Amino acid sequence: MDKRQERGLVSALTGLRAIAAYFVVVFHYGSTFANSVGVPWPIGKILSNGYLGVSFFFVLSGFILAYNYRSPLTTWSAKKAFFLARFARIYPVYILALLASFSIGSRYVESVSMGAIPQFVLLQAWVPYTASIQYWNTPAWTLSVEALFYISFPLALALAASASDKKLGIAVCLLASIIVIGQTPAHSFERSAPAGLGWVPLPLLRLPEFLLGVSLGVLCTRGRLQSLGRAPVLPAITFATLGCLAVLPNGTVPGPFGVLMGLLIASVFWSAESRIRRLLSTRLVVLLGGASYSLYLLQEPAHDLFTSVFDGRTKLTVIAYYPMVTLLSIATFVVVEEPAREMIRRFFGMRSSAGAEIMQRIAIAGPEMDRLEMDAQRRGGAPQAGGAAVVARPDQERFGVSREPPHGPPAG
Repeated sequence: MDKRQERGLVSALTGLRAIAAYFVVVFHYGSTFANSVGVPWPIGKILSNGYLGVSFFFVLSGFILAYNYRSPLTTWSAKKAFFLARFARIYPVYILALLASFSIGSRYVESVSMGAIPQFVLLQAWVPYTASIQYWNTPAWTLSVEALFYISFPLALALAASASDKKLGIAVCLLASIIVIGQTPAHSFERSAPAGLGWVPLPLLRLPEFLLGVSLGVLCTRGRLQSLGRAPVLPAITFATLGCLAVLPNGTVPGPFGVLMGLLIASVFWSAESRIRRLLSTRLVVLLGGASYSLYLLQEPAHDLFTSVFDGRTKLTVIAYYPMVTLLSIATFVVVEEPAREMIRRFFGMRSSAGAEIMQRIAIAGPEMDRLEMDAQRRGGAPQAGGAAVVARPDQERFGVSREPPHGPPAG
């Protein structure tokens, strides 16, 4: 494998995860307040479109999995390891947040019924939203969508890996067109699809975003799309994204935004010397990116708890919520998410994930990490920092490190 393919921006893409997560949180618990106090209209409109941070996660999910699992999962043992790794990755904090939402926000649930069952098995987004379906933790619908992505990934990767660059390029264009055409009028995702699409399960409507990420990830691992790493491209895509959020009418934003997210991820992947990359790779931003999953799932129960103690209508309370939920998400990430993930992996005899080296990744994030990765590429091995090894091909999904050799089966 060409060493240029090892230029994945581990820390930077993790930093982007933090921005996307806060984008969603501010949309839920700050955009209305910000507009009510008279923030400039472009900023207010951007915040009002914060729900689109979910599109970033869907595209990034496909990109990361394609980058990490470069060889098709052809055997049952490989697929089993993949699905167990996904379970260990998402379920511990998912179930914690679900139970916390019920305990703290039980006033929103009149009575526990059969309608509560789908969310425990990640099927709530497959059922048309009705009064009989209970969403104890509303943002968790996205994990039901991700479950479909994980199930479809082995086939999606096999098809993408067997396709030529030309066919993959055509697939990217087709998927981008589907996203723009299909999602522009279908932009209210959280509880129901538009009337004309009400019979289509929500995960299927979001599948093109994931497949776009897979296609772009395979192209990047082949060393393609390097032109997106040129100096002016990443700032141009960034400004185009902000302009899309601030200028376009709300009904036309979702489709173009999803496509721009794919281009942004691929551009960050190749922008080795970008100032934006260095900013996203700072220790604090990388840590927040690591805790972004906990932040996303705990945002609702944390807000319920916070507003039950304090008056949620005051400016101080609205502002104070963000550092509180940030500290809570970091603590959950360090104390619950990663330890539970490692415990599940050990129980099934799997290799350790990125969690064991997470603090080391934070300690050497930024320009120092870039230097170590480039040194490793020149040597064809792993960079060394403080006497500890950091593998050259990182596990982008967790901003930590994959422990397998570059050509071995992924640890997940």
